[in-house]
Amino acid sequence: MERQHRFERLDNELEHHVRNWRYYPVIKVIQAMRAVRLRVAVGVIAELGDLSRFDHPRKLMAYIIISVSSPLLAWNSQPS
Repeated sequence: MERQHRFERLDNELEHHVRNWRYYPVIKVIQAMRAVRLRVAVGVIAELGDLSRFDHPRKLMAYIIISVSSPLLAWNSQPS
């Protein structure tokens, strides 16, 4: 119960702070995807950084694909 209460407090505090963030509308769009909640959406945008460095959506997608296929994640694609 205490754990759930802490998560709710964290979500409320996070919601309060991101409302004034310039990427708040983007966070709301990401949350429209199935099963994506506030913490995940904020984490995605925080990891991507300044979105203005991508002058076209294709460049953003290329960056995401490169990031996902990085050697750090190679363990995920190796046969078991």
